[in-house]
Amino acid sequence: MGKPTLCLVAVVLFALAVTQCQGFSLGFHIGWRQNGQVVILGHSCHYNQVKSHDTYRGIVVCPGWTSVTGEAVTTDSSKVKDDTIADFVQKALEAGVITENDAKKLTQ
Repeated sequence: MGKPTLCLVAVVLFALAVTQCQGFSLGFHIGWRQNGQVVILGHSCHYNQVKSHDTYRGIVVCPGWTSVTGEAVTTDSSKVKDDTIADFVQKALEAGVITENDAKKLTQ
């Protein structure tokens, strides 16, 4: 591996490590991450939101309850969490994890 290739690998690895830090900046936008807990029908779930340039991507998982994953991508930071949970609810309903009544309660 020559010096330019080794340098490129080092930069990529550094960039990957930096994206794990919330709010870190190198003078150009790598992105930020927001993690948290959300309770869905009494189940503790993990919420992860990542901003990259002008888009926000949300993911909700509920380990120990279901393998269903809610995901959403939007340019509106105020909608990403709700859109992600709505996607989770729709997929959980389709998978038979929750009932229609549960889905209605969660989307009202």
